[in-house]
Amino acid sequence: MSQWIEDRNRDVGNPSTWQFAGTPTDSERNLRNAQGELRMSIQPPGDSGDGTVPAVASGAQLLRASGCQLVCRQAGYDHQGSYNHMDVRLSVLDNIVRLVAPVAVVR
Repeated sequence: MSQWIEDRNRDVGNPSTWQFAGTPTDSERNLRNAQGELRMSIQPPGDSGDGTVPAVASGAQLLRASGCQLVCRQAGYDHQGSYNHMDVRLSVLDNIVRLVAPVAVVR
């Protein structure tokens, strides 16, 4: 399977000029512009995360944290699949709006 190699010196052009190229599959997308073509593929997971958060960034790390007194573990549902439910999406959107509401935009 291919691996992403970043080339910081390559000019990728204006993102508004990118277009899908070829026929997308479940695991691959191609973008094309005047500078060339970019192929993106979904790679197998690198660790045992829950599908949305890598294991190294999960709540499991709290068990080793200094001063941790309680860790709650939920089970019995698919974390990533739960985002297919409209109530969950609305809750996430509401939380994002609340997070950015205090941000002042300076023009």
